[in-house]
Amino acid sequence: GSFELSAGREISNWGEVRLGVFRETGSARVKVGAPNLPSLDFDAGGFRASFGFDSLDDTVFPKKGSRFEFTTRSVRESLGGVRNYETYQSTYDGYWTVGRHTFSLGLDLATSNNANDLLAEVTFLGGFLNLSGLDRNALVGPHSAISRLVYQRRVGRTGGGFFDWPLYLGASVEAGNVWDRAGLASSSDLIFNGSLFARLDTFLGPAYLASGFGENGETTLYFFLGATPK
Repeated sequence: GSFELSAGREISNWGEVRLGVFRETGSARVKVGAPNLPSLDFDAGGFRASFGFDSLDDTVFPKKGSRFEFTTRSVRESLGGVRNYETYQSTYDGYWTVGRHTFSLGLDLATSNNANDLLAEVTFLGGFLNLSGLDRNALVGPHSAISRLVYQRRVGRTGGGFFDWPLYLGASVEAGNVWDRAGLASSSDLIFNGSLFARLDTFLGPAYLASGFGENGETTLYFFLGATPK
């Protein structure tokens, strides 16, 4: 479970800063795998600060603008943490549209200090637009980085009237990985993946049918309805 009490301030109509305190508890149990693996419990408590800005023209189907968020957590033993440490996460997405063509560039980073062995602070990669050729959350580590370039082209509409829904075809190229220690991170370790997808904007939200491809021949299939994958 988790609890957070925070206060923030909006910056005009484009940004926000927020400060707060939090407390988290949780556990992990083996469901698939070696039965002799131990069960793990974790506790974290401390301070959280974040800053973000958003100039996207649409929250679900953006065509232009950018979005950025940076979050840091300072876990303290005095507030329930197993030790004192900090974590840092940032995410950026930018969109550009020319005629029927929309391009987006994304970058996600996560790292920490003094928390390499803590279950509560691991990050995950794998899944659509998040190393698309791998299964969801296939890679786990305390430090991660991923970048993605996504292209979409509007190719027409289907039906008419109530079913007059825009249809897009797209592709992505992604590169990223996770590391056990920040000092081991290197561009030579990056894993390259990609995807091909179709997106239909329905009254229930976006519908995606996609196929992901890994650099070692991995393939995956995805279907989403009513949720934006990334």
